[in-house]
Order: sequence, then structure tokens, then C-alpha cells
Amino acid sequence: MKKAVIFILTICFYAINYAQEYYHSSQYEDNYIGNNLNLYATLDLFKHSYSIEDFENRLNSQSNNINNLDLNNDGQIDYLRVIEKRNNGYHSIIIQDLIDFNETQDIAVIGIEQFNRNKATIQIIGNEYLYGREIYAEPYSNVNISLNVWSWPIIQYIFRPTYMGWISPYRYSYYPRNWRSWRPYSYDVYVRYQNVYRPHYRYQDHCRVTNVYNYYKPNRSNSRYVETHYRNKSYQSNRTSYNTYNQTRNYISNRDFNRNETNGIGANENLRFNNNNRENISTREFNRNAVREMRNDENNRIENKSRNNQRNNRMNEDRNNQKNDISKQNSQPRNEVKISEIRNKGSYKEDRRRR
Repeated sequence: MKKAVIFILTICFYAINYAQEYYHSSQYEDNYIGNNLNLYATLDLFKHSYSIEDFENRLNSQSNNINNLDLNNDGQIDYLRVIEKRNNGYHSIIIQDLIDFNETQDIAVIGIEQFNRNKATIQIIGNEYLYGREIYAEPYSNVNISLNVWSWPIIQYIFRPTYMGWISPYRYSYYPRNWRSWRPYSYDVYVRYQNVYRPHYRYQDHCRVTNVYNYYKPNRSNSRYVETHYRNKSYQSNRTSYNTYNQTRNYISNRDFNRNETNGIGANENLRFNNNNRENISTREFNRNAVREMRNDENNRIENKSRNNQRNNRMNEDRNNQKNDISKQNSQPRNEVKISEIRNKGSYKEDRRRR
């Protein structure tokens, strides 16, 4: 009888936990575009990374099957860059989507806070524009106890005294050489890769990393395009098949039409596409010229520094030579000169007396 009661209580306990987890998951996984970047998988990838740069490379790797975002609707996966901001005892790891040359969208932020010498807690906060509302995911432990993540390799790395921080150098249309975009998976296929992370992570109703949240939220970056297309409505196109070419053409034509209206240009379609191409080319040339100028300035600075060092070395050599000459002159005996002068004077007087 006792064994039966214990068995029934055990089943009830696991059923309640599963129901709570399913309830939280169903709240956040209902047709939102943020489902194409699973927060459990992102946090697990962060756990197994060795640095912030390594985390960014793994996040954009197709083999990991984590990034499935296409916010600008061009039919290709977007590149996600990682920016770190830190303060006394806490770090903010921001994941951004590069929408356009002038627009970026924050997807989520990983908050890390250190409480004691060997204790740190972590949460990943999803942006409400993409996940319906702000959600908090964390490693799973007990119900109301946050897990200590101090033993994670990347936590040990970023809390070193010599750590200098990380800011991704990449931007829209400027990506790593070994990175290539790919077509997004359908939602049904993508979700199969993410089920393995459910037993180790969970959603939470409140924020544990309050310092990170208060520091990050006023400076959060949101795209106007994402706000108008995805906020307060479901993203149904990731569950159904769609024509990528038509969506991309409509998005580009609408954007160019708005730009041309502000510039007083007519509605000629060929002219709009030509202006768009010219603008993209001019922006790329501007970026290339800016990079060239930065490199030229750095080379000039290095050359001037080397010239100054050579000049200082020459001046030091001249000073040393002068000192050596002076020391040699001082080392010569002066008495001989005086005796010779006296002898010359004495011989002159003797000759005069004889005369």
C-alpha cells in the first residue's frame, strides 16, 4: 500500500512540473517570430562557449541549428552580432539582428551578476517585440533557487581581472569571411532541434538580474521595421509556405517608395530601383573609404612614432658623444701646458738680459 501511494505521489509531482513547464512554454511559443531563436538553446550554447567571440561564431553557425531568424524577409538567415556591456559586478551580453544599414534589432540580452567571490547567476531576457512580452529563461535547478553558474568556462573567462571586453566588429553587409547565409527552416523542422534543451532550462516569471535589466532597458535598440511588422501580432509565415521573392520585392518597393516620396521623386518603378542600387553602392563605397582612412591614419601614426624614436635616438647619441669629448678634454694634463709657457717666458727673459 505504501509503495502504491509513493508511486502515485511521484507521478503527480512530475505531472504538475510538466504541466507548469508546458504552460510557460505554450505562452511564449505561440506563433511569435522569436521562436526562431530558442532561448534555451542560446543559453546552452553560451554555457559551452569559451569566450564572447566564440559564442558569436557558434551562434551564426548553420551546424548548430540555433539561429533561424529572417527579420528583413529577404529569404536568408540574418547575421546576429554580440555586443557586451559591463559594469561593477555584472555583464550584459546583447544579441542583435542586423536589419539594414541603419537599423538593428535587439533579440535578447544575457544578464550575468556576481554576488559573492565564487557565485554568479544568469538569465536570458527575450525582447517583447519578438516574444510577445519580456520572458526570462534560466538554467533549471529547484523551484525558487537560482543556479550558480560560476563553474561555466565563459563565466570564468569574462570575470578575469585582465579581461578587456568584446564588441563585434561586424555590421550589415560586412560579415566574417567564412560565414555564408542559408535559407530558414520551417517552424516544424526547427522545433525538433530544440526539444533536447527542455529538461535543463526553464522559463521564469520574474527577473533575477535586476541590475542588468535596469542598465540595459533604457538603451535597448528596436527597429522600426520590426515594430510595424511583428509587434502585437503573430508571425504566421514561419508555419506556412510563402513566396520569398514576392515578399522581398514588396518590402523593397514599399521602402523605396517612401524614400522617394520624401525626396519629391515620382512613382516610376525603374527610377526607384536605380536609386536604391545607387544608394547601396554609395553606402558601401563610403564604408570602404572609411575603413581605408582608418588604416591610413593608423599607418601614419606608426610611421610618425618610428620617426620620432629615430630622432630621439640620434639626439641621445649626439649628447653622449659630446659628453665623451668633454670628458676626454678634462682628462688631459694641464700642468704641461703651463710649464711650457713658463719655460718659454723664462728663455725670453734670459735672451733679453744677455743682449
